[in-house]
Amino acid sequence: MLSLVDLERGTLRLYPIITFDVIYVVLLAALIARRVIPSYPSALVGVLVLVLVNSLLVWHALRQSFNPPREHRIPKLLWFAAAVFTPAAIAALLAWVNKPDLQSTIQVIVAALLVGYIWFLVFCLNRNKTENLP
Repeated sequence: MLSLVDLERGTLRLYPIITFDVIYVVLLAALIARRVIPSYPSALVGVLVLVLVNSLLVWHALRQSFNPPREHRIPKLLWFAAAVFTPAAIAALLAWVNKPDLQSTIQVIVAALLVGYIWFLVFCLNRNKTENLP
């Protein structure tokens, strides 16, 4: 199995997680587009399952083999994701305030979960960085 932790640099590898997420979302979208599964509960449940699986993968990787060196940094890809998805979540929230319907409500919930998860990762990685300093 591919390790999610780069022990040499003391960073979390996000590429396997992002690859898994993209494949999962594409498959879920294809099933919804072909009307194999209904969109309303499937999309919401699918995103919740995705967040849960990602959280468990990151938690397991951090518990198993993550001892970051002093020069540990939060990956640039994670900062990029935070910089992109936070304003997008704010825009989804503003669109929901202007026109509160079911579609925009689901978009706001998904955006809030995604942004919350990204900032949770930033917080956890930053906490691990400060705990290992002398």
